[in-house]
Amino acid sequence: MIETYDPKVFTEVPTMDRARWAILTPQGPLSTDQRWAIETPWLAEFLIRKFNLTSKSRVLDFGCGVGRVAKALIDACGCQVIGVDFSPKMREFAVPYVASDRFTVMAPEDFDRHPEQVDVALAIWVLQHCAPLAPELHRLKVAMRPNSRLFVLNLFRRSVPSVGGIWIDDGIDVEGELRRNFGAVSSGVPPRAIFGDGDGMFYWAVYRR
Repeated sequence: MIETYDPKVFTEVPTMDRARWAILTPQGPLSTDQRWAIETPWLAEFLIRKFNLTSKSRVLDFGCGVGRVAKALIDACGCQVIGVDFSPKMREFAVPYVASDRFTVMAPEDFDRHPEQVDVALAIWVLQHCAPLAPELHRLKVAMRPNSRLFVLNLFRRSVPSVGGIWIDDGIDVEGELRRNFGAVSSGVPPRAIFGDGDGMFYWAVYRR
């Protein structure tokens, strides 16, 4: 792990607006609010269709933040979502934001004590920031049923928060580590109209436990 790792951009979020900004920073011409309004429903529809999610599905939202994707999925198909996030403030905001008895949110250490076996795990704009990475991949693997799926939406490069608000690429090959831990199923590039002009910057991928 880099010596200057400093996650306070995610933990010191005094307001919901600040939390939303940390979760979805402006991308090109798209503001946080625009990304939230455009990207979130697209993701929910894409995930429901790709994994045939229903009210019987159990989903892990890993790095759930304030429950942006969890809320969209629950509202659309009624699935059960277990949210895991290391930020106490994000978890605090998530409960009233999602406002559903189909949603449970917990800290990683609590999740480790009571791992949930899920049908689908999601890691959306998360693994690029994790330092160290290996323990988080292990958490995902433990939570997933045999032959279940992991959906990742990620930058190709690392973007680790460090002292002074600087984002650092520590050189870890996230996609390579995912392929070493899971079986690759499919991958693609999110549509530019939804995610902004990010050619070569980010991708989605599906892996098998």
